[in-house]
Amino acid sequence: MKIARFEHSGRRLYGEVEAETLHVVGGDVYSAPVRTGEKVALRDVTLLSPSDPATLLIMLGGFLKGGATLPAGARPNVMAKVVKSVTGHGSVIRVPSFVTTKPYVECELAIVIGKAVRHASVEEARKAIWGYTCFNDVTAPEFMMDFEKGGLLAEPHLFAAKSHETFAVMGPWVRTDLGDDEIARGLQITTRVNGAVAAGGSTLAQKWPGSVVVSYVSRYVQLEPGDVIALGTPQPCEAGPGDTVEVEVEGIGTLTNTIASG
Repeated sequence: MKIARFEHSGRRLYGEVEAETLHVVGGDVYSAPVRTGEKVALRDVTLLSPSDPATLLIMLGGFLKGGATLPAGARPNVMAKVVKSVTGHGSVIRVPSFVTTKPYVECELAIVIGKAVRHASVEEARKAIWGYTCFNDVTAPEFMMDFEKGGLLAEPHLFAAKSHETFAVMGPWVRTDLGDDEIARGLQITTRVNGAVAAGGSTLAQKWPGSVVVSYVSRYVQLEPGDVIALGTPQPCEAGPGDTVEVEVEGIGTLTNTIASG
């Protein structure tokens, strides 16, 4: 099932996506969505971020590179991405005037939590995942990258790189019937800039299953319905003002946004 959050005629609603139609759903959307009988054409709505997370976490280094194996004792490396709101499909990514280089756009698979979870086992964490969506973790690289020497700065400022308004984009909807097994078999993740493939990879190289990440995070914080954990990018790429960016995750959909200055 694919569930979208959208705005139509002044109302904010959830709907089950079926081809080019949204079937409005009511009830507890995270556990038992029920069709109300109302239908809306997908072309007539504004898609919003599929949830409004109180907690938004992103993973650093979430993918293995070049056939490497996960070292013993490795743990997910997550941090908070601090924004007032997460934007959705069709929204504009605005680059602040003090950011002097092109931002990185980072294609990612993201978890959306469906039930409160704390100190969870891996199995409990698996049951707490509502579904998965596409995420664009936009980043200002000048605050963390040493462009002259290559690699990271001696003291990267990750908050300054990651936490700008409009730099967290999610959508177009959540797919609720994906699990660890389907993801482990490999979903293609692709970034296109102005229609051309610019970056990508496969979840075959993802370091940890989603359930393991949720279990780990729940040791430290209580996760609530709608909270989001983005699982890292297989490959970032540059895009700047005037560009159109698409983040596609196989089996979920394509998140499209434009970039502007200001």
